[in-house]
Amino acid sequence: MALDRRGRWRWRGSGVVADTFGHRRYQRVAIDRSERLIVIADGSKIGAATNAVVAPVDRISVLVTDQSADPAEVATLKSAGVDVVFASAERASEGRARNDADRSRPAMVAAAPAGGRGGDKMSSLGDLFGVRKPVIAMLHFPALPGRPRHDRSGGEARLLDAVGSDLLVLQDAGVDGVLFCNEADLPYQLRVGPEIPAAMAAIIGELRRDLRVPYGVNVLWDAIASLALARATGARFIREVLTGVYESDLGMIEPRIGEIAGYRTAIGADDVLLFDNVQPEFASAIGSRSVADRARGAAFLGVDAILISGPAAGAALDMRHLAEAREAARDTPVIANTGVRAERIREIFSIADGVIVGTSLKVDGVTWNPVDPERARRLVDAAGQARSALPVG
Repeated sequence: MALDRRGRWRWRGSGVVADTFGHRRYQRVAIDRSERLIVIADGSKIGAATNAVVAPVDRISVLVTDQSADPAEVATLKSAGVDVVFASAERASEGRARNDADRSRPAMVAAAPAGGRGGDKMSSLGDLFGVRKPVIAMLHFPALPGRPRHDRSGGEARLLDAVGSDLLVLQDAGVDGVLFCNEADLPYQLRVGPEIPAAMAAIIGELRRDLRVPYGVNVLWDAIASLALARATGARFIREVLTGVYESDLGMIEPRIGEIAGYRTAIGADDVLLFDNVQPEFASAIGSRSVADRARGAAFLGVDAILISGPAAGAALDMRHLAEAREAARDTPVIANTGVRAERIREIFSIADGVIVGTSLKVDGVTWNPVDPERARRLVDAAGQARSALPVG
C-alpha cells in the first residue's frame, strides 16, 4: 500500500510503500510501534506504482479491499500470508462517498465560546485541553520558503517529514496539546509575507487527520497572519504578542489589540483563543508599567491566556514575574512560555495554569533538533506527578 499526499493507501507487491519521501519516515515509525498492520484500500489502489517501500509484505496482517482489486495481486497477498477481506460493494461505495465529502469539507472546526467573550476563562482552558494545567508542546517548522535558512532542495517533503515525525513522538509521549510555529525563520519578521502562513497551512493540512490533541498556531511575530492561519486550519488558539508596546531586537513591537480583535471577528474566527505573551523574548516593555500592570491590562482587554517568558527561547523565566501576573489577573489563565523542564515542572505548576514547552524536549536540549522521545516522556510524566500532588479545586 502507499499513502499519497491526500492520505490514500496503495498496494504494491513489494509491500507498504509511500508516494512521497516526506511521508516515509513518519509511516515507518508508526508501523514499527504497532503490533498489527491493517490496510484498508479500494481496489483501484492495488497494484499502483510508487517509489519508496515503508514495510514489507510479511508485516501486513490484514487487507480490507473490494472485489475490483486485481485477482493476481490478491493471490500474491494471500500466498504471503495476508488475510484479505472483501467489503461489500455497497459499503465500499458509502466509504468512498464519505472520504470524498471529508476531503471537500473546509478545514474549520467549531469551538466553545472563549472565556474572553463572556465565559469562564479558566474553564475554557480546561475544556479545550481536557486536563488541569495542560502541557502544550511546540512543533517547530524548519525554515519556510523565502527565509534565509530554507532548504529549497528538501522542499515540502523536508517540512512534512520534520514536523510529522515530531508530532508522532509528542502525541505518543502524551502531551495535552501542540503549537505549530515557524521557529527557524531567523531573523524574525514583525510582518510576514503570504508564503509563510501558506506553507504552514499546507503542512498542517497534510497532518490534520493525524492530530489527536488540540492545536494552536504561532507565526512569529505576526498576529494577523496567525489568525488567518488558525481560521484556515482549524487551530483552536494563537500565541502572539497582542498587547503593550516593546522595544526589541526585531524593532518596535506594537501589536494594536483592537485591530487584531476586529480582524478575528471579520474572518469568522471568534472561537480562536488569544494567548498573549506580555513578557516577550528578545524584548523589553516601553514605559514604567510592570508585569502585573501589563497582565491586568491584557485580561481587561479580553485575552484568553497570559504568557510569561524568559529572555529567549528555552531560557528560564523569572518565577517572580509569573507570580505577579497570576496575582494581577486571577480570572485569566497564566501560562509559563519558556524554560520549562521536567525538574522544574512542580515548581512552575505551583503558580502557572499550564506550560508551553519546546527546547527542553529536543535532542540534547537544542531548539533546532528533533524531539527526543525520552525527554518528552520524562516531562509528561513529571507533569502528571506534579498535578497529582496539587490540592483539589
